[in-house]
Amino acid sequence: MDTPELFQPESLNPWLVDVLQAHHLSATTYRDWVLVNGTYPAMAATVVRSISHEQGVTLQIDVVFLLPGGVRMVESVAGLGENHTAAIRNGLDLFCANSLHVCLAAFWNCVDEQQVLLETWSIGGNVWQAYIGNYGIRSFGLDSALEIPEGLLGLVQRLLHEEPLAGEVVWLRLSFFHQDAEEQSAEVLLHNEPWPAAEKAILNLDWPRRSGFYSVRLFLILNKLNGRS
Repeated sequence: MDTPELFQPESLNPWLVDVLQAHHLSATTYRDWVLVNGTYPAMAATVVRSISHEQGVTLQIDVVFLLPGGVRMVESVAGLGENHTAAIRNGLDLFCANSLHVCLAAFWNCVDEQQVLLETWSIGGNVWQAYIGNYGIRSFGLDSALEIPEGLLGLVQRLLHEEPLAGEVVWLRLSFFHQDAEEQSAEVLLHNEPWPAAEKAILNLDWPRRSGFYSVRLFLILNKLNGRS
């Protein structure tokens, strides 16, 4: 039986400081936040939920970016492991593989071209610098390599063209889940809010149907280059 762990939210800010410093950024803590060069965006990483079950521990890590004007960008990842420590490591590894380098590039111009695709997009009369992360893939029980549907990124771009994008920074997280050739679901968050129309469009793509489980995750940030309000 799954049982939620009774614990206070657990700060992972020391890990954030280490990671930022490893990328040659001057990171320090101030109250509950981590700052680079003493200015925005501020960051905080926290374990906000943990559940024990027969296979081990599943938990949720929220990495919050406090942007100018008080806007909060939240990037949540799940961690899986045989115990609490292993689950934290798994979640942080997922964040590093899928989201960290997008944030480093978009906010501090630390660009690793093997981790982030840079494109220029014209949307809503404005020009945006797009920072697109690698696909984050988890799978169990698949009998062959997984192929991402062609046109996924192009679909995301077309969907964004239909949205009135406000502010100087736009962020989007897409997750697709597949179980045993039958069950499929999608979650798309734009500015941390569910985007049902995009979820429906993502599900209409030709995703591989396999025995076993797989999930695909995509994270991107857009920075407005012109037409600033």
